[in-house]
Amino acid sequence: MKYIFFYIPLFFVLSLAISAQSFETSCEKAHKQALLKCKAYEHHISAGQIRSIGRETRVRVAEKEVDKLYGMGKSCAEAQKTCKEACTSSTNENHSKLDITDLIELQSDCSEGQVAEHRSKLAEKYLKMKAILEESRIPASQ
Repeated sequence: MKYIFFYIPLFFVLSLAISAQSFETSCEKAHKQALLKCKAYEHHISAGQIRSIGRETRVRVAEKEVDKLYGMGKSCAEAQKTCKEACTSSTNENHSKLDITDLIELQSDCSEGQVAEHRSKLAEKYLKMKAILEESRIPASQ
C-alpha cells in the first residue's frame, strides 16, 4: 500500500511525456529525424585517424568507412528531402499546431540550415576517406 504513492506520480509523469510527444507535427518529426541521420557521421573515425596504421589494414578500414559514409549520405539526403516536403505540406495546412514562422524556419533549416550543414560535412568526410582509400591502394613502389 505504501508503494502506491510512489507509482501515482510516476504514472502521471509518464503520461505527460507520452502526450507531449503526440503533439509533434510531421514537420517537427521529419526535422528531428533528418538531424539525427545527418549527424551520424560524427561518431565514426576520420581519415586522419587511419593514416598511421598499416597499408592493408588501412585499405580494409577505409573501404568499410567509405561504404558506411555512402549509406549515411544517401540516408541523410532522403531524410532531408522528407523534411522539406513535410514542412512544405505543413505550411499549406491551416490546422497546423505550430506558428507559420516556426514551420518556415524548420523548412529552411532542412534545406539550407543545420541539416544541410551536416550533410555537407558528411560529404566532405566521405571524400576525404575516399581519397585515403585511393591513396592506400597505390603500391608503394610507384
